[in-house]
Amino acid sequence: MTFFLSGSASIAMAKESKESLAGRFFEFLVEPLDLEEYLEFTGTEIDRRREKVYELEIKRSLRHHALTGGFIEALALDDIQRKKYFRESLLERVIYRDIPEHFTVKSMDLPYLLMSVFCDRPGMLVDYRSLGNDLEHDQRTVAGYVSYLEYSLLAHKLYNFSPNRLTSEKKARKIYPSSTAFTAALSGVSDFAALAEQYFAINLKARFFWRSPQKEEVDLVLTPDDRIIPVEIKMRETIKERDARPLFKFMARYGISRCLVISLDMEGRFDDGVRAVDVIPYWRHWTIRRRFEI
Repeated sequence: MTFFLSGSASIAMAKESKESLAGRFFEFLVEPLDLEEYLEFTGTEIDRRREKVYELEIKRSLRHHALTGGFIEALALDDIQRKKYFRESLLERVIYRDIPEHFTVKSMDLPYLLMSVFCDRPGMLVDYRSLGNDLEHDQRTVAGYVSYLEYSLLAHKLYNFSPNRLTSEKKARKIYPSSTAFTAALSGVSDFAALAEQYFAINLKARFFWRSPQKEEVDLVLTPDDRIIPVEIKMRETIKERDARPLFKFMARYGISRCLVISLDMEGRFDDGVRAVDVIPYWRHWTIRRRFEI
């Protein structure tokens, strides 16, 4: 006999099933709508082979998908209703009710404060000691509360890339809210360009970024099927070859011949004769995915 249990109380289900049904269950994460599902659900027709013809519609869809996070219940809400829903019905409920029910929380406002900080600066480099000093809390407390946000599916952590996973764990980390909808609701940001790095980090399921000792950075490092794909997000009108220097250094270091810059509207390529950096506008969604088979 097979039972299917579903619900929105992810913390309770995850903790209690692991405690009482250890070894006897499989857990499936039902995520919000991705862009393809969003387009189908909203009845938006776009010819994937003619992106330039549908540029305005793709841009509109990407912006709305980012603001709603792909949550079905938010698709029909206006801006005010949407922000209220994500703040009060989702974030505050999880942080002030669900988390304290299952974890030891001595400072009730600290998890929400951390979430607000991450929404104000999505993708910020996090050092628990300095963050704890800024918030006047012990670094171990801050680290614990960040883990609660991760466990509750509210925060998404990226590690500094290294072929050695143990080395990655010890290096700096970046933290994003797990949905651009949370960022938009708490920070008030509604411009896709401001949400783009987080949007692609979440929707491309990135687990790593790269930061060298010289502080050269690559926004995202994707690792599908054990491949290594560095991706930089540059949402501005003009991208120069010098902007791609960290990518060339990353490729040389790890023996990669191709990578990607996601741009605002610019399209082109930088090539040193051995390695190439493709520049593709963010709204060419299917071109990006086809190019690297993501």
